[in-house]
Amino acid sequence: ESQQIFNIMKTLKIFFCVILLNMVVAVSFAQLSDRVNNPSKFKTGTRPIAGNMGFYLGVSTEDIKTWTAEEDTSANDSASTTEEIKSIIPLVSLKFYIKDDMVFRIGIKTSKEKKVRDGEIDPAVNGAGGLTSKTDINVTSETYFSPGIEKHFLNSNLLDAYLVGTLPIGYIKEKVVDSWHNDLGEFQENTMTKNSLAYGLEGHIGLQAFIADLPLALGLELGVSGIGYRGEKHKNVVSSSIGGVTTDQKYYTLKDDPQNTKYSSLKSNSFDTNGSIRLTLSYYFSK
Repeated sequence: ESQQIFNIMKTLKIFFCVILLNMVVAVSFAQLSDRVNNPSKFKTGTRPIAGNMGFYLGVSTEDIKTWTAEEDTSANDSASTTEEIKSIIPLVSLKFYIKDDMVFRIGIKTSKEKKVRDGEIDPAVNGAGGLTSKTDINVTSETYFSPGIEKHFLNSNLLDAYLVGTLPIGYIKEKVVDSWHNDLGEFQENTMTKNSLAYGLEGHIGLQAFIADLPLALGLELGVSGIGYRGEKHKNVVSSSIGGVTTDQKYYTLKDDPQNTKYSSLKSNSFDTNGSIRLTLSYYFSK
């Protein structure tokens, strides 16, 4: 069931990205012509109204922390333990102006973090029973879809204030592989996976300013998000052959369990509430 959900989420992500790309290609870069710019010595954009659309980019403080995080440079093996972020896409949304003061938006946010150490070892260097290979893989990927509604309150061509509520739903996939082999034919392979469904509710207060001659807007959103997680458990599959004894095990563990209890079956759900700050950039256009 978890794999089916993951496949559906992956298909939706690809479908959404294709639609977004097609809309970017199709968009005309002309100004919105529905309203007249506010006369001023400052250049201000044209305010969108009912029937207009827009692209939205929201960069949270967590995104910035991830981008600026220092690499893990272990003193034992700095090259093999370097943390590599393969990709991170902040919240990207399509906006649809249902009314002058009411906006529907649908967004997507994805990230993938990967750390790999996979090496062959000369057993002559390590002596009898020495390792011949060792592999450490740690991969975490997240995908969120966020439909939402905005209610706008100002009618200015310069500043815009609004409330926005979103219902994020996503899928989190983790995989950790730890294995070794030695020159005696012994080995141990431990694969730990987690597939979690995430869902929640977010509420933000937003303020944006329309800038330049193009219909661009820079803004800030402040609010709170509550996210629930279903399937917060790690599935462990362990295979080993040591001293002539072969072992095959499957069990479940919890991430923050200090006793590392091994469960034959397990249900684990959680819910987190956090403050949220986003820097936003929007580009508006007519159909």
